[in-house]
Amino acid sequence: MSINSGTFPELFKVARVKPLYKKGDTYSIQNYRPISILPVFSKILEKIMYSRLTMFLNKHNIITEVQNGFREQKSTITAIQSFIEKIREALDGGLRAVGIFFYLTKAYGVLNHRILLDILWAYG
Repeated sequence: MSINSGTFPELFKVARVKPLYKKGDTYSIQNYRPISILPVFSKILEKIMYSRLTMFLNKHNIITEVQNGFREQKSTITAIQSFIEKIREALDGGLRAVGIFFYLTKAYGVLNHRILLDILWAYG
């Protein structure tokens, strides 16, 4: 297969999509989420892109220290610990603490991808 044949890029895009059951009625399509089974080469490319993207974000200080998701040494546990520490600091200082929590289902599905791409383009 030649790179110029126009078929090589298809290796990156082809995925088998299978429904994965979440909960509830097994006959309701809303209770399933799609998972993509990608070729091994795509997974390697994904890891390379992930490492390059994180290096870029770290080099240009685009992600703040309070960002916990998708970062080394950070997790939901570190986010909770940070949150609790902020509450403790406020209460120790005689202040009030208020928390507002959002549970976003299918958040990526409703994201305006054009806006996301414009923001990424602005960051270089």
